[in-house]
Parts: sequence; structure tokens; C-alpha cells
Amino acid sequence: MGMNERKQRILLAIVQDYVATAEPVGSRTIARKYGLGISPATIRNEVADLEELGYVEQPHTSAGRIPSERGYRYYVDHLMRREVLSPEEEEVIKSSYALAGSEITSLLQQTGRLLARLTRYTAFVMAPVAGRSVVHYVQVVPMGPARAVVVVVLVTGKVLHRFWELPEEVEPVVVEQLARVVNARARGLVLNEAVRRLRETEIPPGVSKGLFMDLVGVLADMSTGQYEERVITEGLFNILEQPEFRDVERVKVLFGTLEKGEVIRDLLASHQEEGVTVRIGGEIRYPAMRECSVVVGSYHMKGRVAGSLAVLGPTRMVYARVVTVMDRVARQLSATLDRLYAGR
Repeated sequence: MGMNERKQRILLAIVQDYVATAEPVGSRTIARKYGLGISPATIRNEVADLEELGYVEQPHTSAGRIPSERGYRYYVDHLMRREVLSPEEEEVIKSSYALAGSEITSLLQQTGRLLARLTRYTAFVMAPVAGRSVVHYVQVVPMGPARAVVVVVLVTGKVLHRFWELPEEVEPVVVEQLARVVNARARGLVLNEAVRRLRETEIPPGVSKGLFMDLVGVLADMSTGQYEERVITEGLFNILEQPEFRDVERVKVLFGTLEKGEVIRDLLASHQEEGVTVRIGGEIRYPAMRECSVVVGSYHMKGRVAGSLAVLGPTRMVYARVVTVMDRVARQLSATLDRLYAGR
């Protein structure tokens, strides 16, 4: 017994109806509303097979069926067609960024509000971490015969600094020469990539290899720091609009989990790939989020992944719409960042 076309059409009908109504779906409802050209009795048999296969479940005796986690996963992977945004929604997205300022925190807050508004779920936006941000320039300021401050200015305007205890006493002119070499080769690259290339680069004649590699080590430490690894949250109380979360105790547990910043940072930081991913129920490793789904995407600066976006809702999420909105907003944010920081 496999998943044939008829079973796919019935599963699609169950998912669509349950997402729209939050009510278990019966065979007569499917026959009446979805024009499948088969009788309620045949639909009942197919639904029984879907239940045996684990794609639907019965919440209580004599009720219709609802999608299981496996059913939602099959729908997202094989049956879902992305929703097309209306011209008005497209204009809302474009206009939201048309007059954007260059302050990245306010830009990301605006992105979170836009995601929450368009999806009616809860949105999270992670600000760029150092290692995935583009270097504007590197400066090394001598502070004595064996000490200096390494300053990295990122295109976002964020400034990182770290004291550098030199392994030997050197003249300021030597430090300045090192800074010129590193700056010339790191500028315009993502910090992680700059560190990798500097480690592989041929060191110019007259430059101390030991000092050069020691400075690269300082930059490597800066790239793995916790710079601005904070998460912006918008639309948190949209969760309360969902029937699944009318139980006060359930909401308390969920909110308690979301208040732990590391939970959302973990969900967002683990997404370092292109495109949009969907995690459903048990695929999220936090028990309090078992009845939730998370759609995660990424935004870019100069062609490199800079940070992540997420939308949290019930497993009964309008996946087709959320995935479309996530993809569209992420692309618009990336284009805006490239425009704002093109000259840096």
C-alpha cells in the first residue's frame, strides 16, 4: 500500500481544510467541497489507509481526521504549491525598504514587523554575527612596544576591537606595515573568509611571518566571538490568535521556552544554507514547541549569508503562504543591504 495520486489528493484536501478551519475533516466534507469525483465511502477507505500509513490521525472517536506531523511533512515536500502574493502585498514589501535608513538594527526590526504582519504569526530576526559580516577595513593601533589594538570595522557599521599582546617588541612602523597588508587582503570579504585567505596567502617580503600569523589569529578569535548574536522578536502575541494556543498553561510553557534567548538563537544559527527550510513539530528539538512549526530563511550581504529569519506558528500553519513571504522578504532585505552598503 503506497501513496498513489488519489491518496495524495485526499491528503491535500485534509491539510487544506484543516489549516483553514482548525476542525477535523470528515469524508463527506472532502466529497462535498473538493470535487474529487469519488464517493464518501471510497474516501473513507482511502483515509483509513492514510491513517495506517501515518499521514493522518483521529483526535478523538467519531471525529474526522487531521494531518499528522508526517502528513504535514509529505505535504510540504511533495504537494505544496507556493502562494502568489498580491500586487498590494508586493508593494507593501517594496515600500517598506524603499526609504530604509542605514542603521541595521532598525532595518531588522522593520523586517520582523513585516514578517509578522504578512503571516500573522511570530517572527524572529537574528542580527549578523561577526564571522558572516563583510569587512570594511582593518586597523592596528600600536599601544606600546609589545601591545596594540586590532580594530575591524564591518560594513554594517559595527566596530570590533581586541587587544593584541605582541609576541615580541616591535617598532610602530612594523605594526602599521602589517595592518596595511592585512587590510588590503581582507577588505570586502566576509570575516571568516578573510581569515581563511590570510592563512593561505603568500606573505610579502620584509613582513615577519610570525607577527603576520599572530595577527591573523587575533582576527580569527574576533570572527568566532558572540558579536551581536541577538534576536529581534515581533508579533509574539499573534500566537494567541491560534485555536491551538487557547490553553493558558500551554501558552505559559511555550512563552517560557521562547523567553530563553538561546532557544531561538539555536534555531536561527543552525540555518546557514540557501533558501527556506521548514521544521515541523518533533523536528524541533524543544518539547514545548512540539505543536509548532518554524519556517527559517537567510538574508545575505554581498552574496554571503549574513543572518537568519524565522516565522513560528502552529503545525496547522499556512505553509504555502509563509514560505512565499519568507523567501520574498529575505530577498528584499538582502537587496536593500547590498544597496546601502555597496560602497563600503
